[in-house]
Amino acid sequence: MDRRSEIRFSLVAKVRYRVCDRPSPAIAGVGQTISVSRSGMLLRVQHALEVGDRVAVTVDLVAPSKIGKAELTLLGEVIRVEPDCVALQFDEPEIKPSGH
Repeated sequence: MDRRSEIRFSLVAKVRYRVCDRPSPAIAGVGQTISVSRSGMLLRVQHALEVGDRVAVTVDLVAPSKIGKAELTLLGEVIRVEPDCVALQFDEPEIKPSGH
């Protein structure tokens, strides 16, 4: 039985990530989402990240051609590390559309 409080959705999307709180050299790369919930995501990453790292993640979203490119940028903390993957918990667990 899965004890997570949030429902996870399998979602494959390209992401760009950047570690915010480490000194030079900067750690940034391209990765891919594996699963996403309201409060976090599991990411496939290129670099060895550590539990506690603060990470900014920009997810490339598919958008209708009239809108053009759509992106979602989230800030969170690495809470678990697996081979080639990290689990990220968002700072703001709820994402609300603007104007609501």
